[in-house]
Amino acid sequence: MAPVALESLQPELQTLIMQHIRSATSLKALLDASPRFYQVFLTCKEHLLSNLARQQYHPDVLGQACVAVKVSALPQTFATNRIRDKNKSSVVDKGYKQARAPMSVSISLCRFGTVLQWFVDDFWKESLQLLSQLGRSMGLRQDLQVLESPRSSVETGRIQRAFCRFETLRCLMIAPVDAETRDLLIRYHQGIAYLASFREDEVEEIACIRDYLVRRLWRIFEGIEKHALSAEHSDAVREMGRAFNSYDWFSSRAKRHHLDYMEHLMTFGLVSLRRLFESNTIEQAGWVISNSFIREMSITAVLQHANAPSSYGLDAFEGPTYADKQDFTDNDIHGYSCGWLYSHHGYIARSFNRWPLKGLRDWGYCFWSKHRLKATGVLSKE
Repeated sequence: MAPVALESLQPELQTLIMQHIRSATSLKALLDASPRFYQVFLTCKEHLLSNLARQQYHPDVLGQACVAVKVSALPQTFATNRIRDKNKSSVVDKGYKQARAPMSVSISLCRFGTVLQWFVDDFWKESLQLLSQLGRSMGLRQDLQVLESPRSSVETGRIQRAFCRFETLRCLMIAPVDAETRDLLIRYHQGIAYLASFREDEVEEIACIRDYLVRRLWRIFEGIEKHALSAEHSDAVREMGRAFNSYDWFSSRAKRHHLDYMEHLMTFGLVSLRRLFESNTIEQAGWVISNSFIREMSITAVLQHANAPSSYGLDAFEGPTYADKQDFTDNDIHGYSCGWLYSHHGYIARSFNRWPLKGLRDWGYCFWSKHRLKATGVLSKE
């Protein structure tokens, strides 16, 4: 039988083809289907994996992703200067500006990139749904064609950056404390030291991710309650009571404790949370019951200490501000976003609240471009 066209190509061309593959799943499928491509892959796997890892992220987010995967692999706590140094090196990390990164790091970046892409897509989908509902309830004139258009590179980069920083923050919150070392920081202060180098709007981006995760967890908890209270699952009620013997799972007062427990779940990281979100209700109930320990430190407390600003209503959009200046641009992720400038007017509108109240964070106002914000109708609100 004549060989398939791709199989008969020169190894150099086959390498170029693999360099343009942007998904680890797609690359694996090609290697499983073609022994020839697999042989070529083995000759330059470090280069191909390094290239694949880079393509998972916005160019300006790669450093933040490197920090997230590196910190997650470190068991020790950090002194203030170490956290500051790691944060500064995230943009110019010597291991990732080179043509070829270490293969172990490339593999970790590819795995994290797959999880990150799932969360970016889910965050995008949920935010647009909430924004569409908001438009209908308030009678806003929305341009759905623009509103639902594909994300720009800058919008994707902002969301990726926020998730990477959230992952780094949660790693700092769960690192063990060495009481014998004077210079090391406790978990709470490690988180504060990490957030101290970010602008207010960048902390607000992380707070948006926190609120999104809490909303997703609320839905899971509601599903577990319905599952446990149904007649055919009455035994689950007693089982949950034994697992959470410190409070009544089903009382109205328990809702506050539920949020404490959600703080605990968020420290498990994006990989575990994705598995939880993709499980069915029975699997979710078992997962929650088996992880009933509640940590003392919370991500929300650290964000609260950092004075993460928030605006809980469209009244924050009061008219033209800094975002209308001619030098305003949406061309990179390093500047202030349009939504932030419109809603904050150079001051902190409101303090961070522990509960996921309905408002601007629901639809990720600080991530979107000016073009998309105009399509939402909030900029022309009377």
